[in-house]
Amino acid sequence: RADGAMERVPQLLRSERFETRRPLEEMAATTEAIEAARARLGEAGRVLVRWSGTEPKLRVMVEGPEERLLEELAASILGAAHRDLGAS
Repeated sequence: RADGAMERVPQLLRSERFETRRPLEEMAATTEAIEAARARLGEAGRVLVRWSGTEPKLRVMVEGPEERLLEELAASILGAAHRDLGAS
């Protein structure tokens, strides 16, 4: 049976539109926030951040054991992106 093969954990997806788009590796605060989120989640979760291929949006997906923590981590990553890109 496949029922017990995978444990479900909360997943949060946030997308935010930005006027400017830069490679993530050139966005120091964002990269730091992503690494901090990964460190906080450890083996209990995962973080995926990428630019949309079709829209000027940054997509942030976080998975982990606690939804409130996921909200905090996604907000931290998007806040860092705003600082990197000079967006309001």
